[in-house]
Amino acid sequence: MSEIGSLVKDFLQLHRHEQKLRKEVTDSSKLTKESKTNLIDAMEGSNLQKIRALSCNADIILVEKPKKATISCKNIKAVLEEEGLSHEQIDNVVEKMTLKTDKVNKLLKIKKVSKDVSGMEVLDDE
Repeated sequence: MSEIGSLVKDFLQLHRHEQKLRKEVTDSSKLTKESKTNLIDAMEGSNLQKIRALSCNADIILVEKPKKATISCKNIKAVLEEEGLSHEQIDNVVEKMTLKTDKVNKLLKIKKVSKDVSGMEVLDDE
């Protein structure tokens, strides 16, 4: 039993650390995106295509690339209905596109223990 106790303790410590890192990465990504947008606006406003940052030993080049056409599956049923396909045909198309597997994912769920059981919080570990 002492072996599983140490495994549980290690897992929970690592999980807390992972959640902290996720928050840091999220915050850092937001700041980086905002900084990038500000720099692009400043470069466009100053009509600059290239900046040499000697202190960072880097060149920053403003490049414009057209976005590639993409296909969204989000509203595929609605689009197929608009095209006049029957519900049976739509279901057949969706079934052919759906990846099927017998694999079962095993997850660990962490429940924070509190004195008030009704307010128990469930954290998904994915």
